[in-house]
Amino acid sequence: MLIYLLITTYPNLENAKEVSTFVIRERLAACAQISDSIISFYEWDNVVKEDQEYRVIFKTDFKKLDALKDYIHSHHPYKIPQLIMLPVHSNESYAEWVHHYLS
Repeated sequence: MLIYLLITTYPNLENAKEVSTFVIRERLAACAQISDSIISFYEWDNVVKEDQEYRVIFKTDFKKLDALKDYIHSHHPYKIPQLIMLPVHSNESYAEWVHHYLS
């Protein structure tokens, strides 16, 4: 069964936790996982940057994907946040839990 992952990053753990808590309470996602800090390299204004960030993976379904994307985009501290959305196959019992939680 299909579920969707929305992957983004935040500049600090507190911000990642705050958004994750809101998203779960509002049932925009069934689960949010915050990974240990990562180091991201990217170019901004012709300068290669190196920043510590926290990756968050939200697990949702197709019905909630746009609302989740819109919320994260409009409440993100970055001017251009990373919003990677992937459909993924999951074991049936987990996907059923995701769909049931979000219904």
